[in-house]
Amino acid sequence: MAQTIFSRTNESPHDRLDRFLFEGQADDRQQRQRQWQRQQPSFSNATTTRLVTSSPCLLEQLKCNQIQELQLSSTQATNLDWQALLQAIQQNRSVQTVRVHGFFVDQYLLTSNPTMVDMFWKALGKLPRLKELHFLYFLDAPLVLESLAEILGLAKNLEKVCFHDIQLSLDATNTSENNKQHYDLLLARHSKLKVVYMTKISVSSRGGSNRNLDSWMQLWTSAPKLQKLVLQMSRPSAGRSQRLVFTQQHMDRLSQMTCLKVLDIRAADLNNACVEHLMQSLTTKTSGTTKHPSLLGVTLKDLALNINESTTKDQAASILAICQVLERNTTLETLHVGSNRMDESDWISLMQALHYNRSLKALHLHQDEHNDSENCAIHSARVQEAILDMLRRNCYLTSLYSTDMSNSGTLEVFGLVDFYLQMNATCIRRLLLDINVNREQILDKLFVHADRLDYLYHILRGNPLFVLQDSYYY
Repeated sequence: MAQTIFSRTNESPHDRLDRFLFEGQADDRQQRQRQWQRQQPSFSNATTTRLVTSSPCLLEQLKCNQIQELQLSSTQATNLDWQALLQAIQQNRSVQTVRVHGFFVDQYLLTSNPTMVDMFWKALGKLPRLKELHFLYFLDAPLVLESLAEILGLAKNLEKVCFHDIQLSLDATNTSENNKQHYDLLLARHSKLKVVYMTKISVSSRGGSNRNLDSWMQLWTSAPKLQKLVLQMSRPSAGRSQRLVFTQQHMDRLSQMTCLKVLDIRAADLNNACVEHLMQSLTTKTSGTTKHPSLLGVTLKDLALNINESTTKDQAASILAICQVLERNTTLETLHVGSNRMDESDWISLMQALHYNRSLKALHLHQDEHNDSENCAIHSARVQEAILDMLRRNCYLTSLYSTDMSNSGTLEVFGLVDFYLQMNATCIRRLLLDINVNREQILDKLFVHADRLDYLYHILRGNPLFVLQDSYYY
């Protein structure tokens, strides 16, 4: 599959993250565990040691407040006295980061003493300095929301929660309205939680995948100071659920968040109605008969989503909604859009919407990898001219990426595009348009990039008298 990038890097940040998380991951759980352990850095300072292999030494370090990062995996749980572990955790005042492996919970806690699981979660939640909590590889035994609630309800200083390669579940026996209201209230006064990162997740079908998703979304969107929410789905495979289905109710919850800066919801495919609803919240908010910017439209800097429509004709409404955001929104800096296929009209509409956008720095377009890249719209002369026309006007975009591109036969065009993007990154073109910037500031920028004579040539093409102004400067 050919890839072309209009930027100084070889891949977009989002796709680099996908490659790191999803490619080369072994399906066998023991291989995943060994691979994860090999990737962990070693620490020489005893105050930052994650854990030790000797159980008595680990307990002693916990009691003496000698570790700041605690990792609990199956390899360190052998011959561990669970009652002593709980007491050591309860006495600890130094641990700030905890990493819990599903292997640890499944093989030892659930197998040896299932009644201690709730006590274990509560002990972690009561750690007074706990700031980061990581859940890894909950494969055989799903991570139940009620278990997480035990920790969140107690850990008032928690700032970051991360999940990787896990199944999410909900207690199928607990469906009361009071419990649903509990999730709304659980984080309502949690003023320090700012980051929720969920990668390679799947939702257990027990109790209904939609109801599971509703409860998890209800939990995270109730956090008043949440700034980063990332939901990235695992690729469908045997024993795993399919992609999540978002509804307008989920979009309502997202649009009501007041501090969110990064939103990555590629865990779900969105239909036109959901995309339009979310895009509307990024432009205006209706109050009675008046419209004013929504809080989400003011705070959001980075957005990643997938459009789930079977044909390019069906996704036209979503593309149009995104174009309206690019024309009106003044805060969005990075936009990642996944879709089945973009045709000529989609590309041209997006490029026209970017003519006078002054906030967006990166646009990443990820299309179905099974599409025929030889016949994609990017090879159209109309699309290439639309891209160049946009870059002649737009001085702020520094990265344009698409998986549905190929350099074949269009090196001259793509080279010119890359030149514009690199020059935008230097801010030289921006300074040329600013009436409050003097000539000396522009020259300072050119001196920094003295090896790029093409930058000076570009300036002289538009303003040949530039070198004659204030000649005494030389």
